[in-house]
Amino acid sequence: MDAERGRARGLFSDLRFDLFAVVFAVGTLHHELQFILEQQRVGPFAEYMERWGRAKQTIGWPSEVGIALHLADILIAVLVLVLPWRRALLCLLAVPFLLSQLASPERIASHNSLMAGALAVLLVLGVAEIVERASWRGESDRERTDWYSWTLIGLSWLCALTYIFAAFHKLSPTVFWPPRSQIVDLVAPLLRLLGVPRDWTVNYLGYPLIYGTVILEAVLPLLLFWRPTRLVGCFLGLAFHLPQMAMGVLDFPTLIVAFYPLFLSLEEARALVGRLLVWPSIPRLVSTAVLGGAGVVAISRAAQPLALYSSSRGLEPVLASVHSILLGVTFILFVHVALTLVAWGLRRGATPMPAPLAVSLGSGR
Repeated sequence: MDAERGRARGLFSDLRFDLFAVVFAVGTLHHELQFILEQQRVGPFAEYMERWGRAKQTIGWPSEVGIALHLADILIAVLVLVLPWRRALLCLLAVPFLLSQLASPERIASHNSLMAGALAVLLVLGVAEIVERASWRGESDRERTDWYSWTLIGLSWLCALTYIFAAFHKLSPTVFWPPRSQIVDLVAPLLRLLGVPRDWTVNYLGYPLIYGTVILEAVLPLLLFWRPTRLVGCFLGLAFHLPQMAMGVLDFPTLIVAFYPLFLSLEEARALVGRLLVWPSIPRLVSTAVLGGAGVVAISRAAQPLALYSSSRGLEPVLASVHSILLGVTFILFVHVALTLVAWGLRRGATPMPAPLAVSLGSGR
């Protein structure tokens, strides 16, 4: 990682971590909203633990405990979005989130494991920094461990290992047989909206989609870690996950993309935010509107959101609306980031655009 990351003072963070924390908080909100909607498909959320306890063995906590933990997750995620103490808040989020997994009777999905791993890294290293500061009171910063840099390293490697494991996990005959491949099953509905029949997708696009997915997941860690290609890696990762989001799957794509800023240098992060905040060119604005609008239409027709909104019992309309808006806004913002990276790459030889607002954000604690 870059030498510029500096010595930790308190629970220090910079713009890269702020970007990670904000996107991670959005992914957390989606995770919690989707969990509530899924539970209400089969009955009132207020009784979800007792209902699951009749079907399988659970930890035995009453629903009130589980609901309190999930509400704490939502509250802290909202605070991460609006308050500057994001590293401390994510350390705090680790406690109710990890406990809420014990109160979740369903299987632990891949995005849950990614969230738990990231929050565990933050909590363990954050507590270690606090303990060291308390025990080394009065010592100079030079003699202290740079826990913040270790936190960025740990989170970066967690992202890389997640992609490597995802590629390794797909090395099975079922995945590599197009008629039964989960990769083809995910992409086929999206292509069907574009007029491509499933048979054509299976027969002609099946193997390119399968091999392209596995190869990209295997090489993305290298692209993200290597300085000359990390911006390319960020774009390819976004382009890879946007179709998943268009099918209504927001949890894992949002959470894994949250790690991308941690691979950038501080100057690159500031320049990227500066470019994101200025008014885009007409071609980029039109492209964002077209691609974003197409994605929103695809999301509105995707099977997963439709099942959540139409099959739930006792569903609060406001909750469904918030979830739907979160899906659409996140997709459009990711399209904006992807197109900004493309425009930046085309002008890479130009002088970086000044970003005073990004600089002020990066200096916050």
